[in-house]
Amino acid sequence: MIARRTKPRARIALNFYLMTLASVISVAVFVACVFQTFVMGRDYQMTLTQGVVNSFASKISELAYADDVMWRFQEERIAALFEHVKGESNTGGHEWSVSVETADGASVFQRHAEPAFLQTSAHGDIRVGAELIGHVYLTSEDYELAASLMRQGSIALTISLSIFILLLTIPFRALRKRDLELQVALREAQEGNRSKREFISTVSHELRTPLTSIKGSLDLLGSGLIGDFGPLAQRSIDIAVRNSTLLGMLVNDILDYEKLDAGKMAIDPIVDDIVSVVGNAVEVFGTYGAARQIKVRSIGNNGPMLCLIDTKRITQVLGNLISNAVKFSPPNEVVTVSVCEVDGWVRVAVKDNGCGVPEKDRKIIFEAFSQGDSSDTRSYGGTGLGLTISQAIVEKHGGQIHLAQNNEKGSTFYFDLPRVECLRTPQAPQAVKVAA
Repeated sequence: MIARRTKPRARIALNFYLMTLASVISVAVFVACVFQTFVMGRDYQMTLTQGVVNSFASKISELAYADDVMWRFQEERIAALFEHVKGESNTGGHEWSVSVETADGASVFQRHAEPAFLQTSAHGDIRVGAELIGHVYLTSEDYELAASLMRQGSIALTISLSIFILLLTIPFRALRKRDLELQVALREAQEGNRSKREFISTVSHELRTPLTSIKGSLDLLGSGLIGDFGPLAQRSIDIAVRNSTLLGMLVNDILDYEKLDAGKMAIDPIVDDIVSVVGNAVEVFGTYGAARQIKVRSIGNNGPMLCLIDTKRITQVLGNLISNAVKFSPPNEVVTVSVCEVDGWVRVAVKDNGCGVPEKDRKIIFEAFSQGDSSDTRSYGGTGLGLTISQAIVEKHGGQIHLAQNNEKGSTFYFDLPRVECLRTPQAPQAVKVAA
């Protein structure tokens, strides 16, 4: 099974939106339930309180009509009237704070209850005919509404939490499923990579053995030790020798990349003169350029410049850079290899006057199998592993490799290595622009 490709950022955003939606819906349900209970309960309490006020004011008006001004001195009768009104209004479970005053503000009757969290207030006028003789102020301490809100709030909270948990499980289920798919895909990819590495290693080693015999035989034929050949035959032998050498380099690149991919590439450093190493590399790989009518020259410092290096591996890096420079240079051009000191580091640069590296390929030039032209009809051969391997070798020496910006045509690849005197230098030199 192959797991479907999804964009991690899009999936994370989707899960975030789902969790946000779950939170919003849960809060909305909770607020809606509590608000509905509060509004309905509040309306009922207002209606009830106003009814009690009106009924109580009417009873006092009847008392005042019968006793004229003496009603204001009959506190006990007013208290009894209030209890009677409460009984008629079915106000069980409510406590009331009540105040009765004359028209000029004199207190006639008062009763205070313990304040509740929610209160509902109302007032009414006491009239005898058209004459205003007093006021009634009534406050309902709404214990029942508060208790109802607490009950409804608990129910709403339970419902909202249930909805939140339910909606929250949706993205987590999807994530869990996706995680299982990725684990399966990862195991299959790891198994595929392991099989691929084993296959590449086996095939490369099997190719190297007969290739060594072929090249040895061709070298023997080319040396003339077993007889002389005509010009045409000698030219064919020379072509076969060059191509067998190229094939050997390709096989070695594949083997080195397999070691690099498996983390098994090791270096054996010794203190050596980098100028001498560069000179030897120019001499060896100069023949490769001469066969293509391209000169390879060494310029710059005459040495010695000591570095802690694996001579064989650094020579391999130089070979990759020089062969690339020759390969992409037109005939009758010159490839220069220079050595200089930059901020206590040794810089080795290989410059050509070829077609250069397009801007779109500069960022991927050191990636494995990357080539400016990867089509079947490309003009230049190779595996696209040389620069990748070179970068790994240089970095294992504590250095860096770069592609410099040239003002004119061609390319300049350079790498920096620490000198023996400054192996503990904490910071490598900045990548600089190399003059064309």
